[in-house]
Amino acid sequence: MLGRKGVSELVAAATLIAIVLIASIVYYNYFMSQQQVSIAGFIDVARMSRERQMEMLSLIYFHKDVDGSTTVTMYVYNYGFVDVEIDRIFINNAPASFSIYDSTGNNVDKLYRNDLYKVIATVPKKFNGRLEVTIVTGRNKIYSYNIPP
Repeated sequence: MLGRKGVSELVAAATLIAIVLIASIVYYNYFMSQQQVSIAGFIDVARMSRERQMEMLSLIYFHKDVDGSTTVTMYVYNYGFVDVEIDRIFINNAPASFSIYDSTGNNVDKLYRNDLYKVIATVPKKFNGRLEVTIVTGRNKIYSYNIPP
């Protein structure tokens, strides 16, 4: 009987070791998959942040006309590292029609880097007082400018 008791203890020890190893492998695989998801998410956020930082606009000068409609003429400089496409413009949260002109007066579809552009935005409403002009780019970056009365 003494010999049999020793074998039982060896089987129990081997079973515990197997359980610990299996649990460790399962935990390690779960932890590594979660870490890879976290790293992938962080990489996506870093890439989007880098792309947005490459797109930089500056409002140099503006002029507004208010008669039957509201027209804002803006001179915008693209000092970023990429060309910028303007997707939408809002004046006081109203969608505006707009045109973009380069320094020679030609109508263009995007703001090329390191150049100044004339952007004319018009809404069919008359707004008096302070105007909020919002430019939304093709990369969904939002530029908001408050234009005083």
